[in-house]
Amino acid sequence: MPVLASTDLVVLKLLSLTEQHCDFGPLLRVSRPLREQVHWPTVVKRTRDSPYARGFLNLLTELQVLSHDAIGLPTNRTSRQRVSPIRRNNPYG
Repeated sequence: MPVLASTDLVVLKLLSLTEQHCDFGPLLRVSRPLREQVHWPTVVKRTRDSPYARGFLNLLTELQVLSHDAIGLPTNRTSRQRVSPIRRNNPYG
């Protein structure tokens, strides 16, 4: 009986995220127990065109489920670095 590899499972779940269906809850429940079995650099490479996948992978690093090293990304940003908001001219106030 064929079995889906854990890396393929995570990739398929990430690529199924859309603007209308973007619930990270089920993905978190799958990713936490499988984090040691998934080849995360492959997941990053195969989902690089999906903004939802990038958002989820960033969430995993912010929640410290994964490290930047685990997913093959450079750690050029310090943890919890504050980013100033973009100020735009608002004609209404």
